Amino acid sequence: MMDWMTLISNIITSIAWPTTVITVVFMLKYQLEQLIGRLSRVKWKEAEAVFSETIIKLAKETSEITSPNNYKSTALQDTAEHLRKLASISPKSAILEAFCVLENAAIKAAKLSPKYSGDYKGIINIIQLLTGKPLMAQHGKQIFELFKLRNQVAHSDTFDMSRFLVQEYIDICLSIADFLQNYVCESKMLGPSSESGA
Repeated sequence: MMDWMTLISNIITSIAWPTTVITVVFMLKYQLEQLIGRLSRVKWKEAEAVFSETIIKLAKETSEITSPNNYKSTALQDTAEHLRKLASISPKSAILEAFCVLENAAIKAAKLSPKYSGDYKGIINIIQLLTGKPLMAQHGKQIFELFKLRNQVAHSDTFDMSRFLVQEYIDICLSIADFLQNYVCESKMLGPSSESGA
């Protein structure tokens, strides 16, 4: 049988470490918040550098294949204007929406493939269908890079990108979407025989 002094001693021993830890965390709360904030800023700066390098590379590649900001579709011209306005209010939303425009164009282009099953299984599946076509291989790779950047932005709590880079992302997405839309229109006009050559 335990006496009351042993009982109190055991209780104090049991709660001493948790109480000490909670007290230290509470006392250093401000310093810990600052440290975590600095670590997340450093992590985002690295991600921003990757984003910037990828956008510059994609802009160069895209300008060699398509003509940026010279959209054949008036709907895309309107979309570009809308996305520019949105970028000034919410750059993150503009990037997400620009990729949606590109994704929809990619789906329409992939539907022309005889391998398209009719089920949308995600952008990776669509990219695989596109990269199987000689005309689309480069754009499929670019779409994948844009997809990775889009995910990086979507999952970032501290997204703060320069307006120039956001605009470049939008322009690249819309340039590729324009190319894909034109491809779809030309393929439909030429009929099924165009599919085997592309």
